[in-house]
Amino acid sequence: MVLIKQKSMKCWVLKNNKKGFTLIELLVVIAVIGLLASIVLVSVNSARAKARDTKRKADLYQLQQALEMYYDENGIYPSERHCDSSAGNCDSHCNECVLGDSWDDGSISFISAALIPDFISNLPIDPINSVGDGYIYIYEPAQSRSNYCLSIKLEAGGYFDIKSGEGPWDCRRY
Repeated sequence: MVLIKQKSMKCWVLKNNKKGFTLIELLVVIAVIGLLASIVLVSVNSARAKARDTKRKADLYQLQQALEMYYDENGIYPSERHCDSSAGNCDSHCNECVLGDSWDDGSISFISAALIPDFISNLPIDPINSVGDGYIYIYEPAQSRSNYCLSIKLEAGGYFDIKSGEGPWDCRRY
């Protein structure tokens, strides 16, 4: 600080020659930027979850179309093992076996053999595709193979099911 005499007022004025910000001003700005960044990050993450849920629904509708074309040509829906899912298949319920990351892990799934390549080019895979989290596509036909259910767990909460006909079976066998 410098003491300067102003001619017009005949008095001394204290003038600060330092330029810049104080530590408190910098901390306030950093705190505001951090708060805004965290708000944006939360918004982006929820938007991503909604986008994955939308993709899941679109994938199940695509699979439904392939199943209906198969039914039109064969009069029944494809069979299954105990667990036909986008994480693989096995001879027990999905939560009782270690699965992989595609419909054909374990062995060629019945749904894969029935639909590819005549009715669909590839079976869709869930964006997360994790058995532990429950984010896998499940195909569950009725024993008569006259009805089926497709199911997926949604990140927004709940499940999304597509059923053909009125079946008493459980869509979610995991």
